[in-house]
Amino acid sequence: MTKLGGEEQYRTLLRRIASNPPYRAVTRQIRISPLLLAYQLDMNSAAEDEGQDTSNPVKARYTLPMAEEICIIDNSLFARMFDVLSAPQESDLEEFYVSLGAKYISQRVQTSFEVSGQSVRGTPYVKDFARRIYERRPLLVSPNITSRPLKKNDASLLNERNLSVCEATKIEAHYRLGRTTKTQTVTCSARTEGRGNNTLFITQELDWFDVGNAIGVLILQRCQLEDSLFVGNLLEAPLSQLRSRGFPVDRILRADAPVHSEVKMVLEASLSEHRDVALSAQKPKGEHEAPQGRGAHLQGEAKVFKTGTLPPQGVNSASHSKWKSRS
Repeated sequence: MTKLGGEEQYRTLLRRIASNPPYRAVTRQIRISPLLLAYQLDMNSAAEDEGQDTSNPVKARYTLPMAEEICIIDNSLFARMFDVLSAPQESDLEEFYVSLGAKYISQRVQTSFEVSGQSVRGTPYVKDFARRIYERRPLLVSPNITSRPLKKNDASLLNERNLSVCEATKIEAHYRLGRTTKTQTVTCSARTEGRGNNTLFITQELDWFDVGNAIGVLILQRCQLEDSLFVGNLLEAPLSQLRSRGFPVDRILRADAPVHSEVKMVLEASLSEHRDVALSAQKPKGEHEAPQGRGAHLQGEAKVFKTGTLPPQGVNSASHSKWKSRS
């Protein structure tokens, strides 16, 4: 690095290597050699900057470790929690590092949740929250909304049969990397119960970022911070606000329901037709029969639409005021 003129010149060299594959002949040698540029965060300066509004970058020193020792930072919260060696935050270099054995920090940090107190189901608070999740499920799992890869059974993970909601007194998140464990209080977490069943635990004073993170982990193959923010916003914002921002809310929310209503309409129309035929067969020959043309067909249609059900129109806005975002 000294011969090249310093850190920036060395990074330029790595960019050239990353942009000119193939490099199969030297891949194994690069994997086991401490020659990739990485940065170690100054934890003291990070602690000082925590919670402060500052434009000064956190101090970091560079080093040359092996690829397997380097983390790709896809979660800045984890990067501040743990003392790790991070790759340069450039997409080309990150892909290059991953191909040589580096891992995303979200893959290295083990996360678990501890639910304290009594878990309560069926309260008005829980019902309002669950109703919002169920009604907006088509919006959350629509491929037109997010570019992130969804899990194969994403839609079934959020339906009434496979997802239940409980209210808890307190929820703590435990993050572990190596021998270091950090604990943080959250307001929502998800627990897998097996056979595709999941439970969402929520507390009072709900933070929609925590909700977005819990649901993002359930439905996305890899949930990042921006995904948690996005999912949380989709759930928190009123439907009218989402419409004004250009989201095809009505088309997506109704796409999940028309099949059932259409089938019901067809069945009711068929039953009505068979009923009319049966009544006609029972009448005496001399009795005047009602016309079976367009007028009767319209009557049948009116009857079908009268008994049909409308698709869900959204979430009761009164329940929205119960939840507050954590500042």
